Amino acid sequence: MLAYDERSGWDRVVAVLPYSRAAVVGEKYLLAAVGVLGTTLLSLLSEWVVGGFALPMESIAAALMYVCIVLLLTAISLPPMFRFGVEKGRLFYFVFVGTFVALIFGFGERLSALLAGDALLTYSFRLLADAYKAYPKVAAGLVLDLADAGGSTKMIGGQVEDVLGERDGKMTPEKLDFIHHNKTAALITAAVTMGVRLADDYSEEKLEVAREIGKNISGD
Repeated sequence: MLAYDERSGWDRVVAVLPYSRAAVVGEKYLLAAVGVLGTTLLSLLSEWVVGGFALPMESIAAALMYVCIVLLLTAISLPPMFRFGVEKGRLFYFVFVGTFVALIFGFGERLSALLAGDALLTYSFRLLADAYKAYPKVAAGLVLDLADAGGSTKMIGGQVEDVLGERDGKMTPEKLDFIHHNKTAALITAAVTMGVRLADDYSEEKLEVAREIGKNISGD
C-alpha cells in the first residue's frame, strides 16, 4: 500500500491537499484495520456457511488471535515506513520480527527442557506412590525423602548457588561447601534413606545414621 503511494508520488500530491499529516497517517491505520476485520469476517462467514451454519468457538478464538497479531504487526511496521521510507522501514520490520522469532524459539527450547524436568520430577512421585500403595507409611516416607532432597532448600538451592557462582566468578570455599551439602549430598542422602525405609526393621535411629552417611559421602 505504502509502496504504491511512494512509487506513484502520492506522498507529494497529498502534501498540497487540505489534510493534516496526522489524518494521512491515520487513514493508513484505518485502512489496515478495515482490511483485517473485513477479511476475518468474510473468512468466518464462509466457514459458517460451509459448516452448516455452525461456527465453533475455536474458529472465533483463532480469528480474534489473527486480528490481534496482524494489527500488532501493522502498528510495528507502519511508523518506520513513514519515518524512513518503505524500503528502509520494511528492512527494519523484517529485522525486528526475525529477532523476536529467534528469541521466542531460543527461549522455547529452554522452556521445554525446564518443563521436561518438572514432568520427570512429579512422575517420580507418582511412581513411588503407585508402587508402594499397599504400604502407605513406606510410600509417604519415600516421597518425603525425595521431595525434601529435590526441593528449594536443598537441590534447587544448591543449583542456584552453583549457577550464580559460575556466572559471577566468585566461588568461595563456603559456597562450594553449601553446594556440596545441599545438592550432591542431598541426592545421595535421599538414595540412602529411601533404601533404609524399604527394610522391614527400619527405625528413626537408622534413618538418622543414613542421613549422616549420605551427607558425609560427598560433603567432606
